[in-house]
Amino acid sequence: MVENGIPEQPKGVSRNGPRAQTNSHSVDPGQLPVLTWEHKLSNIGYDLPSFRLTWRESFQLAGLGLRLGRHILEETSKGRTAVIDPMKKRIAKSGQGVPLGGIGAGSIGRSYKGDFQRWQLFPGTCEDKPVLANQFSVSLIF
Repeated sequence: MVENGIPEQPKGVSRNGPRAQTNSHSVDPGQLPVLTWEHKLSNIGYDLPSFRLTWRESFQLAGLGLRLGRHILEETSKGRTAVIDPMKKRIAKSGQGVPLGGIGAGSIGRSYKGDFQRWQLFPGTCEDKPVLANQFSVSLIF
């Protein structure tokens, strides 16, 4: 219902109230949250299924593929490695972990079993093999 040209607010929403409301439930730090993702450490990582593009998707992505191919040719002609190379086969597993680090600082991924894998310190050069923890060190020099 509209009164005086101003639409009515939904119930529970205040125009002048705080934007974020505090949660009245108490949180026990010793208990896991209700919505958690569980993954067994003894899980075997399976290969992800491959997919194929339809003709329509291939046609829509053709321009992007041509620009990316031209970029790869320009970078290789200058003696550099292209940062994005879709022709290089990467082995994708179901549990590769998450990258540690930031943009431009390289990345170090850890698997869910705890070993270091898929680490990259220079653009275009990526190691996909697991590395033991005592064989890997990073030193920061300021």
